[in-house]
Order: sequence, then structure tokens, then C-alpha cells
Amino acid sequence: MVTKIFARLKTGSIKNVAVFGASQLPASPYVVIKQRKDALNRGIVFEIFAHRKPDEQLLLEDYVRQELPELLDNFQATTRNGNIKILEMLEGSTSVTPMLNDDNTISMERSFLSPSPITF
Repeated sequence: MVTKIFARLKTGSIKNVAVFGASQLPASPYVVIKQRKDALNRGIVFEIFAHRKPDEQLLLEDYVRQELPELLDNFQATTRNGNIKILEMLEGSTSVTPMLNDDNTISMERSFLSPSPITF
């Protein structure tokens, strides 16, 4: 599913996309995809972190609050195992205050849930 989200994000206004843990981050602006198990055991949560230069706060907010939902809310894809997954935006999961990062970018995030039973 990460590869499908990766490809979908590249169709948006920010073309530089990386997966969390990449050895090198792309140039700003860029987006990072991080996945984790949902704390309520509803499925997998995909956290999307958008990064921009410090003086681009309005562009960052517009991307996270408007463009990300357009790209990923109700996004449907077939996984490598042949399962069809639909992402659901998690309300209230948007960081409101941009954070300054080590690479001198500011970032905001929005999360999307891929519902499914998880067994670990």
C-alpha cells in the first residue's frame, strides 16, 4: 500500500516523496510517508508529513488541510496481495502548528487509516 500512496502523492503539487527511514531526504518541499499500527487496532495508519521552507507556512497549511485530503481521503488501491484497501482520513489528526526540523524545514502532518484486522 505504501507504494500506491507514494505514487498517488507524486501526482500532487509536491513531487518529492520519501518513505520514513530513507537514508537521504529529498529537497524541500517534500513529503514523508510513515506507517504504524493503529493504537485502537483498527488497521494501519499512514502518517503523511509535509515539509517546506520556514517562510512557506501558508503553502504548507494549504497542502496539509486541502490537498492531502483530496489526494488520499477515500483513496482506493489494490495491495501487492490483491486486497482492495480504502483510506479514511482521521479527523483531528492534523498538526496545527508547523514544527522546525533538523533540515531547516517546517512540517505538518495528517493521518489516514487503512482499516483491516491486524494480527502480529
